[in-house]
Amino acid sequence: MSTSLPPRFTKILENTQKKIGLITGLVPWVLTHQDLSGMNILVDPDTGHITGVVDWADATIEPFGMALWGLESVLGCSGPNGWSYFGSDPSYSYFGSDPSYSHFGCNPSRSRALFWKTLLTEIKCIISDKCRYAVNEVRTLVVLHRYGFHWENGTWNPVKDTAYLDVFLKDEIKLAEESHKLEGTE
Repeated sequence: MSTSLPPRFTKILENTQKKIGLITGLVPWVLTHQDLSGMNILVDPDTGHITGVVDWADATIEPFGMALWGLESVLGCSGPNGWSYFGSDPSYSYFGSDPSYSHFGCNPSRSRALFWKTLLTEIKCIISDKCRYAVNEVRTLVVLHRYGFHWENGTWNPVKDTAYLDVFLKDEIKLAEESHKLEGTE
């Protein structure tokens, strides 16, 4: 996988590979939806709360975090300047000027924090910071796979357009570049 992606993503993959032991030792295996995207998540239009998830036909048991690519996909949309998180592209407003939809504006970091807060409240479980960190590494790997490759003629091939990876892994790209500078492997 690392030789198929542009170098900025190779650095992320190398950093994540160093943490495989942490991932396998801490992340629980759970029932995982294979297509957890906006098309399969039912949302109450008045509150924005999730009311259901459909299309479980291809569900499998996998490390928790494998479906978190779907969280990224519902935090934004495609507009005139490509894909962006809601509220980050002033030239495009998915919900128009209707102020009743203002609660859907999005800061990805805040939305991820809200996801974790809600998840932990609902499952009534304590997950250590170390485990959450490991789950984020799983999320990084699955985002690299989901948006860096496509299935064609029975094989996985690298995508030509890495715009989704650039948006979804913006923070990881920055951290990987900083860590490689510190290691002197630029």
